[in-house]
Amino acid sequence: MISWWCGSFLHGRRPGANEGNMSNGQTDDTMKNEYDFSTGTRGKFFAEGATYSPPVHLDPEVLKFLQAKAQARGTTLNALVNQLLKKDIQLIEAAG
Repeated sequence: MISWWCGSFLHGRRPGANEGNMSNGQTDDTMKNEYDFSTGTRGKFFAEGATYSPPVHLDPEVLKFLQAKAQARGTTLNALVNQLLKKDIQLIEAAG
């Protein structure tokens, strides 16, 4: 199963929203009444034309299998996964 990290956003939940640092297991979701952004820099992390590549999370047994196959073929895991997915796309498109 492949899960997309960005799926949390699609369901209206930000990652870590219910995770707090409080030792008693409670979360601290309180907001301050006011935040000072006067020393902030607008666009500091903006990059024109940048694209977002969401991380893909593989089940442990799938990851282990693919890592072994990639190593045996002398390629990277990334290259192997892309190759396999491209073949699947061709099969899906051919089936109509």
